[in-house]
Amino acid sequence: ILSATIQDLECVIMFFAGVSPPYNRGFLHSFLASLTIVPIISIILAYPFLFLIKRIFNFSYSINDFIDKLTLRDAGLSLLSSFSHVLIDSLHHFYNPLFMPFINKSFDNLVLFNDWVKASFVMQFTFGISTVTILIYESKKAKSFKAFIESTLIK
Repeated sequence: ILSATIQDLECVIMFFAGVSPPYNRGFLHSFLASLTIVPIISIILAYPFLFLIKRIFNFSYSINDFIDKLTLRDAGLSLLSSFSHVLIDSLHHFYNPLFMPFINKSFDNLVLFNDWVKASFVMQFTFGISTVTILIYESKKAKSFKAFIESTLIK
């Protein structure tokens, strides 16, 4: 979850720094950062994220035990999710700094329909339906609310 969403923290930070949309997407929304910096940031933020989840939902697991169980497969999924975030964003956003810091211009050749407004609608609808479907599936599979939260936010 963290690796797939770290890039959007950049948008929030840039908003408070006074950078207006659509130019509030920078280096973290590039292919280079998604494969280097973002996984490192997600590892650093894993402790506070797990601590918050543990406190909010009163889990009894040890954060260090969870971190110790991370495998090479988890690292690969982290890279894949951060890279796919950038790739999916490039399909429907107005400004796409995919090759930053080498090229600061927006790379818009991947925008669906050559119209980022239509593409945004299609992508938001598609991912919205997918997310709801996954959450319904996970909620039916879980034996309790706590198990549902654990399966969607932690595992």
